[in-house]
Amino acid sequence: MLGEILEKSRPDDALICFVYATQLAREEQEVAKIRIHLAHRLALAKRYAEAARQTSLALKYREQSGYKIPQELQQSASSEWFSRINGDGSMQDLPDASSAATALLRSLDRKSLTYVQGVVDHVNKDKALSYIATGVNSGIALKHARFPQIADLVAGTTLEVGRAEPDGPPLDWRSSQAVELPGLCETMSGRLERHEGKSFAFIRTPRDDIFVPPDLAVIFATGQKYDVSCLAVRRAEKTGKTGKTGKTGKIGWRAVRVSSGPNEASVL
Repeated sequence: MLGEILEKSRPDDALICFVYATQLAREEQEVAKIRIHLAHRLALAKRYAEAARQTSLALKYREQSGYKIPQELQQSASSEWFSRINGDGSMQDLPDASSAATALLRSLDRKSLTYVQGVVDHVNKDKALSYIATGVNSGIALKHARFPQIADLVAGTTLEVGRAEPDGPPLDWRSSQAVELPGLCETMSGRLERHEGKSFAFIRTPRDDIFVPPDLAVIFATGQKYDVSCLAVRRAEKTGKTGKTGKTGKIGWRAVRVSSGPNEASVL
């Protein structure tokens, strides 16, 4: 059992496992021994009211079944704290451990995954997915049905995606402490210009030109120049379709957020 594995190195997590096991059990015989040990662990944690309840349940089951009372249970039943709490009727049931157990299992699962850094390239609301760029020619689609919270992240948000195999499906994601990913997602400053009759714009910088899509360019008037800063993602353009990935063309920067003084926009 997982609780026994964690007991020496992570006693608090082991306790969660023992509690959850007793709450999942369909029949008492499935957790008869675990409940006795749980009562002992709760007492060590000075959670006497809860320990007394578990001791009482364990005693009741063995007495009704005609089973011998093991030493660990006998010690709990003859303790000062059990006698006191049993006498004043202050026993307590354990709180639901399902959320804590789920979080624990997820954290343990994460240790077996390999995480790759990426950035939200765009959010496709029609298909209910967020596309995570992990390189100029690579990326991972995270479906909102599988990862609901990912839908709240706007383009340009850095994160890490976990997979069991390098080319396997995404199994988890987590926030990243990185603000930028050099060569993939960077903040740059330059001069934005939107030409007459064009819905898009470009930001000219000493390093590269940055494409500004219509969603962001719309707030900037044509025929004027603006000193701006932006967060841009570097990707290869798709020039055609070959299977699922499509042909890749010129590599360039595309703005996902643009700020100019008090004005700011972000693409979804």
